[in-house]
Amino acid sequence: MGAWASAPWHNDAAADWFGDVFAGIDIDARIGDALEYDDDYDRVRAACYLLAVLRHSTVWPGDLERLDGHLERGVEMLTDMIEPSRSRSSVSSGKTTRRSSRPFAGRSRNSRLASTARATKTTRTSWCGTRRC
Repeated sequence: MGAWASAPWHNDAAADWFGDVFAGIDIDARIGDALEYDDDYDRVRAACYLLAVLRHSTVWPGDLERLDGHLERGVEMLTDMIEPSRSRSSVSSGKTTRRSSRPFAGRSRNSRLASTARATKTTRTSWCGTRRC
């Protein structure tokens, strides 16, 4: 089929190359493990970076059906890191609030990564209407 767009990953040779590079790596398990615990900030951020970089269907080395779930979980976790007010809970007996401590709260890098992941999910769905674009 050759090239179907102008991006470096939008051609058969590149898709084959990415497949060879990631052969034998269970990316879904690795990303899933990193996103399992919300207190391991460095692993969460690293996993979300890979999601943002490898999100294209011709590049993603894992199951495309699981990619949306990974993206949603990553966006949720990064958003919680940069918007700690989302993690507040009130004590029913009084009006006291407890704020979750997030050491990376307010960092612009997390904000950009969360925005990228949100835009990726939206773009993939709106441009082609399927998961295999």
